[in-house]
Amino acid sequence: MKYKQICFNMVVLGLLGFSLGCTNAANNQVVVKQETPSFRLANGQPLSLPRADEYNPVLLDARNGNVYLLFASNRSGSHNIYFTKNVSGTTYTTPRQLPAFEEPQSINPNSTTINSPTPISFAALIDINNDILIFFKTDSQVIKYFSYYTMHSNTSYANAINNTTRYNDTIVGATSYYLLGRDANGNIWSFDPDVNNTYDLTIPHLQGAQSVTRFDIHSVGHENAFLYLKNNQAALSGEPLLSFTPQWTFGNTVYYGSHNDLNQSLARSRLTPHDVYTANFGYSALEKNIILLSAHNGKSLDLYAITSHSPAEIWGMVAPVIYVPVP
Repeated sequence: MKYKQICFNMVVLGLLGFSLGCTNAANNQVVVKQETPSFRLANGQPLSLPRADEYNPVLLDARNGNVYLLFASNRSGSHNIYFTKNVSGTTYTTPRQLPAFEEPQSINPNSTTINSPTPISFAALIDINNDILIFFKTDSQVIKYFSYYTMHSNTSYANAINNTTRYNDTIVGATSYYLLGRDANGNIWSFDPDVNNTYDLTIPHLQGAQSVTRFDIHSVGHENAFLYLKNNQAALSGEPLLSFTPQWTFGNTVYYGSHNDLNQSLARSRLTPHDVYTANFGYSALEKNIILLSAHNGKSLDLYAITSHSPAEIWGMVAPVIYVPVP
C-alpha cells in the first residue's frame, strides 16, 4: 500500500495526550503534540489517576450509543478491575471520539474487592441484557468468572471456569465467544471456558504473545485477523477467508508481520505497549470500531486510544504479505 503520510493519534487518559505518529513515508519523522484527552470525566478532568498503573482497557457496546469501559488498576494500592459508563445524556456516535465517562468504580465479586498484589489479567464479554461476564486471573489463582449486572450494579460470586485444561493459562484476550490464553510454554490457545478440550485450538503464529485482539471479520475481510503484542512490539497475523475453511480452524495462515509504523510511533513517543484491545460494534457500525491499549510512559502504565485510524486502516497498512505454511 502506497501512502504519503500516516498519523496515529493516541490519546492518553492522563494529563497529556500524544499524537503518535504522523509518519512520513520518506523520512519516518514522528510529530508528538499535546491535545485534549480522549478519556475524560464529565467535568473534563482525565479519567486516570497520576502515577497509578491503569491497564487492560475493554470497551463494550451497550447499544443505543452507550458504552461500558472496564480496566484494571492499582489506584487503590492493590490491583482491581474498574467499571464506568458514558455520562447520562451522552452517546458514542462520532467514530473514535469517545463520550465523557462517569467516575470509575471497582467491581467486587463475592462482595469484596479482588485486591491482588500483582497485576490482573482479565477479559469481558457482554450479553443481550447488557450484563457483563468477566473472566480474570491473578498469579495465585486459576481463571475465575463472575457476572456484573449493570442494571442493578451488583455482581455474582466468582467461580473457577469449567475448562480445567486451560484454567491455569494467562488471559491475553477474547473473541466474541472464546477466551485467548497463554500457557506455560508460551502457546496461545483459543478455548471455550465452559468446556474441556472440545474447542481448544492453538494459534501457531501468536506463540509468546503478551496480548492479542481480534479484528471484526466485516471490517478487515479476514476470518481470524489479529493484532498482537510480543516482546512489546505490535504485529498482525491473519487467516484468509476460504469457503472450505470452517471458523476457528487456523490452517493456511497468512502472516502479515510486524507493524513497523505503529512500533516506531510508540518508540519515538517513549511508550512501551503492554496490552491491546479492539472494540467492535458490529456490521452496521463498523466506523465506530476503535483500538485501545495501555502503555508504559516512563512513570506508569496508562490507557490510550488510536483515534486517527480505524482497525481496518491499521490492518491494511502492513505489507508485503508473507505466506507461511502451517504444519
